[in-house]
Amino acid sequence: RQAQDDRGGWQAQDDRGGWQGRDNLRGRQGRGVGRGRQGQGDWRGAYDGEVLELLGGYGVDVCVLAGYMLVVGSDLCRAWPMLNLHPALPDGPVGSWQEVVWRLIGDRAGVTGVMTHLVTEDVDRGPVVSYVTVPLDTPELEGHWRDLGGRDVGEIRAREGEDYGLFRGIRAAQYRREPYLLLETLRAVSAGEISLDGRRVTVAGGGGGDTAGYGGVCMDGRVDRAMAESGLSG
Repeated sequence: RQAQDDRGGWQAQDDRGGWQGRDNLRGRQGRGVGRGRQGQGDWRGAYDGEVLELLGGYGVDVCVLAGYMLVVGSDLCRAWPMLNLHPALPDGPVGSWQEVVWRLIGDRAGVTGVMTHLVTEDVDRGPVVSYVTVPLDTPELEGHWRDLGGRDVGEIRAREGEDYGLFRGIRAAQYRREPYLLLETLRAVSAGEISLDGRRVTVAGGGGGDTAGYGGVCMDGRVDRAMAESGLSG
């Protein structure tokens, strides 16, 4: 089970109802996992080693990084197929969700999206598995875009930060679709429609509705239907 924290990131809930974040591993006694005085590469390698050890006893088919917020090292991303949930279209901004939203505001973007992709050493640029588009030229955001006008985004970021109305509105539009994209993607993987073979994504029957040429499966229709069944609109 998952929930989004106050910063827009996802955490996993275990069977006992406890929330498991990355700090649980960093704080393990006697393991030497943590930033401490080590270099960045040192603690990341140690952390990845802990993850490999903990998951190694399970029959892992696929791993999902949703709000993981760490760069995965080579050994870990090659151990199993890993899906990363990224709040942009395949040709969109990379980086944290906050960086993505500010970039979208700076670009005055009319559309964005959310994608899942295979994790590789190329951060946020692994082979595309699935995506859903997110329109930003909606009535809900119209007033915020009008308020932005020609203002300097850097000044807005420094003065208002993540409380800025347009920032919050864009993030909300992405967030509404994220769990549905993830669910529909895992459903397609489980059904064999999408095959994850090493670093390669194969879609049964061809393009999977990918008219944009990104690769992977366009989930727009499925996400819209799933949201409607839940009583939500895009």
